[in-house]
Amino acid sequence: MIKVVTAFSNDEVDLFTRKPGPGKETVLMIIKHINRSIWLGMLLLSLTTVSPGVETALKVAFIGNSFTEYQDLPGKFKNLAIADGRPAPITGKSIYLGHSLENQWIEKKAQVTGLIKQTNWDYIVLQDHSTQTYARSATFEQYAKIYTDYIHANCPSAKIVWFLTWARFETSLKTSTDILYGNAMELDKQHIIADGYMKMANLHGDILVPAGIALDLFRQRNNYAWNLSLTRSDTDMNHVNANGTYLAACTFFAKLYNKTPVGLPKSSDVTLTAAQVTVAQQCALTAANGLWDQRIFLKTSTAQNYTGTPIAVPLQAKSTSGLQPVFTVVSGPATVGATIFTPWKVGTTSYYANWAKTTLTITGPGTVVLSIKQTGNSNYAAAQVVTQSITVSGSGMPTNKAPVVNAGVDKNVALPVSVTLNGVVSDDGLPTPVNLTQSWIKISGPGTVTFTAADAVTTSATFSITGTYVVRLTANDSALSSYDEATVMVTSGTTSTQTISSLTLVNADTDVDIGPMTEGMVIDFSTIGTSNLSVRANTTPSIVGSVRFTYDSINNLRTENSAPYSIAGDVGSRNYHPWIPTVGAHLLTVTPYTGTNGSGTKGTAKTINFTVETGEVPAVPAVAQ
Repeated sequence: MIKVVTAFSNDEVDLFTRKPGPGKETVLMIIKHINRSIWLGMLLLSLTTVSPGVETALKVAFIGNSFTEYQDLPGKFKNLAIADGRPAPITGKSIYLGHSLENQWIEKKAQVTGLIKQTNWDYIVLQDHSTQTYARSATFEQYAKIYTDYIHANCPSAKIVWFLTWARFETSLKTSTDILYGNAMELDKQHIIADGYMKMANLHGDILVPAGIALDLFRQRNNYAWNLSLTRSDTDMNHVNANGTYLAACTFFAKLYNKTPVGLPKSSDVTLTAAQVTVAQQCALTAANGLWDQRIFLKTSTAQNYTGTPIAVPLQAKSTSGLQPVFTVVSGPATVGATIFTPWKVGTTSYYANWAKTTLTITGPGTVVLSIKQTGNSNYAAAQVVTQSITVSGSGMPTNKAPVVNAGVDKNVALPVSVTLNGVVSDDGLPTPVNLTQSWIKISGPGTVTFTAADAVTTSATFSITGTYVVRLTANDSALSSYDEATVMVTSGTTSTQTISSLTLVNADTDVDIGPMTEGMVIDFSTIGTSNLSVRANTTPSIVGSVRFTYDSINNLRTENSAPYSIAGDVGSRNYHPWIPTVGAHLLTVTPYTGTNGSGTKGTAKTINFTVETGEVPAVPAVAQ
C-alpha cells in the first residue's frame, strides 16, 4: 500500500485504496522502501500531470471571523461551484471569532502564516471586523498592508480578495420601522465599510467581493418590503443567516469565477422562495459587476397652508450610497435654498447623520412638485429619481385685489409735439409670485397713436392728426386686471396760446419765493426750515381765465380764478395760505383754462414729479397778516 499526504487537510489518503490513515508528511513523500522503482516514478508523474483543457480546482483560503465561519460561507461557495459542474474548490481557513485581522495577526500569527504558506493558493480572502473600517480605519489600513506584504512575499501565486461585509445592526435602533427602512448602521455605515474595502482593493490592486452591498441590494430590490430578518440571524441581527450567507456565497461565485450564479440551486438550509433566490442571485451578480444600485430616502411634509407669508419647510434626503442628493423644484410656488451636507464621520452617533438638508420656501398656494436626484459615480448607478408633491392650501390667505390704476390727468397738446402720459399703478402683491404688467392702448380718436413704451407706466405718445383721443392704461396681476383712461385733446397749435410757463415754490410763513420747481426735485423740510409751503403757477399771458392744480390722484385740488395762482389760495396779492405736502413721491399737474373755474379751452399744462423729505422739523403755524 502506497500513501500520499495532502497539504489541504490533516488526513492521509491511501493512494490505492483511498482509505484514510494517520500521518503528517509533506506531499509526494513516498515510502522509502520503493523510492527507486521505475513504475512508481511513472505513477507519480501521471498524478501530477493535468490534461490540456481540463479545469483545475480553485484553491481559496479564507482569513476572517464569525462573518466567514457562521453558516459555512466557504462550504456554500464550494457547493455552488460543484452545482455549476466545476471541480470542487480546495479551501482552507483561519478563523478567530469576534476579532479583527489585527487581533488574528498578533494572537494567532502562527495559524495565519501557516495557512498562507500552506500551498500555492489561487485566492486568499481577507475579512476584517465589521466596525474596523470606520471605528479604527488607520489600524485597518495598517494591517491591510501587513497582510498584503506577507502574502505577496510568501504566496506569490495568490490574488488577494477583500471580503466587503455587511454593517452591524444597532441594537438601540432595532425598532420595526428601522428594520423595515434601514437604520443609521445600515444606511450610514454600509457605504463607509464599502469605502474602506474599496480603498484597500484599489490601493493594492486586489479583488473586491462586495457581499455586504449584495445584501443591501437584495432589500432594495423589493422596495424594502422584505423584513431584515429574511437574511439576518434572529439571535443578534449582526450575523447573517443561511439565506444571507447563500447570497454572500453567490457574490463570491460571480466574482471569482466571473460567471452568473443565476439559475444555480440553493442550499438545503436556505428558506428563500424560488423567486427570492433568483433576486438574491441577480443582486450578487450586480454587486460583483461593480455598478451598484442606490436608493434615496426623503423626509418632508406633504401638506402646508399658505396664509400670505412665505413658509420655510425643512427638507432632508439621504442615499444608500452616502452620496449627496440634489433637490429641485419641478413646479409650483416654491424655491429651494442651499444644501447642507455633512458626510458620516468617525464618532458620529446621530441617527440622521449623512442627511442632505435644505429649506423649501413656499410663496403661495398650489401644488409644489419636488425632484430629488443622485446621479451616482464609478461605483454606484444613478438612483431612481424621487418625486414628492406638496399640497399648499390658501385658507386664511388675504384675498387678491385688482391693481389700482390712474392714467393721469387729461392733456392738451399741439401738433407735432408729443405728450407725456404719467400713469400710476399700485398692487397688493398677490398672487405670488408677483407678476404685475401694464400696457397703454388707444381706445378712440380720429388718427393713430404711437407710444414710446406701451408697457411702461410713464410713457410718451404722439398723434397723427388733430382731434380728441382716449387712451387707456391697464394693469394685470396675472389674476385680476383694472384700467383707467385719460383724454388727450390734440390741436393744430393755433386755438390757444395759454400756458403754464413755470412753477415757483413759496415759503408760506414768510411769503418769500424759495425757487422754481423742477422735474424730479427734492423738497426737504429740514433744509427749508418749515413745512408750510405754497406753489405759485406763472402763466403766459400773466392773466388767464383760471388755473387748476391736480395733485397725485386728486384731479381738482384747487382752481384759482385770479392771480397769483397758488395751490392753497391767498389773501390779498401775496399772503399765501400754507400747503403741507406729505412725505414721499408726488405728481403735480397745473393747467390753464380760458374760462373761469376750469372752463373754456384748456391751455398747455405743466407737470412736475417731486419728492418730499423731512428732517423732523416741526411745522410753524401760519400767522395771519
